[in-house]
Amino acid sequence: MPVSWLREYVDITVPIDELALKLHMSSTEVKGIERPWWDDKIRTARVEKVAKHPNADKLLLATVDYGAGASKTVVTGATNLTEGAIVPYADEGATIIDGHSGERATLRGKPMRGIKSEGMVLSRKELGLGDEHEGIYILDAKLPVGALLREVLGETVLALDLQPNRPDCFGIVGIAREVAALLGTSLRDPPLERLGTGAPKQLDVRIEDDHACPRFAAVLLTGVRIGPSPEWMQARLVAAGMRPIDNVVDITNYVMLELGQPLHAYDQRKLRGGVLVARQARRGESLRTLDGVDRVLPEGTLVIADAEHALGVAGILGGEDSEIREDTTTVALECASFEPRGIGRTATKLGLHGSSGSAAARRFSWELSPDLVPIALARACRLLREHAGAKVEGVVD
Repeated sequence: MPVSWLREYVDITVPIDELALKLHMSSTEVKGIERPWWDDKIRTARVEKVAKHPNADKLLLATVDYGAGASKTVVTGATNLTEGAIVPYADEGATIIDGHSGERATLRGKPMRGIKSEGMVLSRKELGLGDEHEGIYILDAKLPVGALLREVLGETVLALDLQPNRPDCFGIVGIAREVAALLGTSLRDPPLERLGTGAPKQLDVRIEDDHACPRFAAVLLTGVRIGPSPEWMQARLVAAGMRPIDNVVDITNYVMLELGQPLHAYDQRKLRGGVLVARQARRGESLRTLDGVDRVLPEGTLVIADAEHALGVAGILGGEDSEIREDTTTVALECASFEPRGIGRTATKLGLHGSSGSAAARRFSWELSPDLVPIALARACRLLREHAGAKVEGVVD
């Protein structure tokens, strides 16, 4: 749980170590405190000059000021550097993530086509902040030059070990509520979108098994622009152990982490009959899930389907056919409540407890409150309007 995210909803008036102890002693077990690992040799730097390498067409020489009273010249193949940009700079001897092995390594200065690189300007991958390795990570232009990167960019994370009787603590807001009670401070709720009560013309939902799915809601969104999510959102997802994908998928994951309630976004064009149905899988029914595996669905599997076939394993993992694509402009955003024991059994049968779908399955198998459904939808729609240009056409619940 990133502490900066927690601070958004509650004022933390004690040191982090003391907060961790208070949470631990109040039954929210804290396994540890994770702090940024970047050492004193990784700092912010300003790119003073960019020039072509005299001996290599695909390499550049970047002169950087890193606040030590002298400039350094680094050799780089990145093409996104511009003069004046603020970037992360690692001096010789710094510990970074090796872009090829993915392991931590000590940076050694070495000649590149006849010119020694005096350190390195870093990508997200070399900082352990994601998989992006092609370009240098361009930082906020307002950051001071020469600052320790861990002090201006690093994130302190509380590692929690939750128990099944506390599903309310699966989200940042739930933990913020605990902190507010422990410290006697106020709780701030995340801003929500006003969804109204009108149902969309092009989308309906239907429940065929109300024991396995007691509540099922969806919003139709138009005018959606697919692109990267904001830098701050990506940083929080990475700090929480999730990989950024695009703004729509990232927002569904962000809301899940924030409120504890999973959601799923579908490309509306792929929904046959304009309907989402919560039903039992048919005999012999199969589905290619988002992990690229073709699965024959066992008896008793609850699926989310359109008018013709299954789109995903309910509460566990979506299907490949209806996933969000670069040209998606209309989104059906689904949010539901599922019977927890059925979700747990299905995840075990399909071997998905350790998969990318386990984040949702873990939450649903702990009996989330059905009252979270409209709150999570309203929160996601607010973020989708702000960061994807989405317009709410209607909601059905």
